[in-house]
Amino acid sequence: MVVLEFTRPRRLPFSAFYDLWFDHLVPLLGRLSSDSSAYGYLPASVRDFPDPRAVAGMMTGAGLTGIRYRILAGGIVTVHIGVKQ
Repeated sequence: MVVLEFTRPRRLPFSAFYDLWFDHLVPLLGRLSSDSSAYGYLPASVRDFPDPRAVAGMMTGAGLTGIRYRILAGGIVTVHIGVKQ
């Protein structure tokens, strides 16, 4: 199983820029679109999603083995891999 998720970067200065962009500017720009609710929903869903370590734990709890993950793109994307035997 492969899981691709958006995550929140933890290292400065990228985390500060990301918070400003994703939590403030994206919803503001979304108000100009025909579906502004989507631009508020996306930052909220990423903020509420479990962190990579918690996702790995859930995968283990679901019976997957060999769980590993890699944080990419400056910390905004994580790819998890696990095997069901």
